[in-house]
Amino acid sequence: MESYILPNFPREVSSIHLCLFQNVTNSASLRTRLVEAATMEGEQGDKARDEMDYGFVEASMIADAIKRFGISASTKTLLLVRIGSPTTEGSSQESIDSYQQSLVDQMAELVEGDMVPLQELSQTTDWKAVKKLYKLHEISLPGTSDADDKRILEANMLNTLATKVVA
Repeated sequence: MESYILPNFPREVSSIHLCLFQNVTNSASLRTRLVEAATMEGEQGDKARDEMDYGFVEASMIADAIKRFGISASTKTLLLVRIGSPTTEGSSQESIDSYQQSLVDQMAELVEGDMVPLQELSQTTDWKAVKKLYKLHEISLPGTSDADDKRILEANMLNTLATKVVA
């Protein structure tokens, strides 16, 4: 798991934790839980969303996000992201390590698969789908190496996202 603190964000959403799983076998049940939590109303829906540790916006945006970036019944590789508040300020390194280990344990309990280093994400990325999703198909790639082409695509994708956020 990799963790980052985003100091310019509100404290309650300033901590991000990322775990990459491969050989996922329970993607169908994860998708069902995610969709159910997104569409439940009232107190029961709030409780389900809290259990999923999922920050929500309106339901139509959630459905679109699940369609574009989400999980399908056949998903074998899954990047699990948890956004929340960091441990209490002034915590000892031991308590921070314990907190992060508890997050790893919770994520591993949720997903049936192999936790792998985040660096393996680029090896499992469907670059054709990325090009289509971010409308990068018109970018000419030098073709000198796959690594160079991926770096160019990644940079253009990030530029596209940054432009959308600012606009």
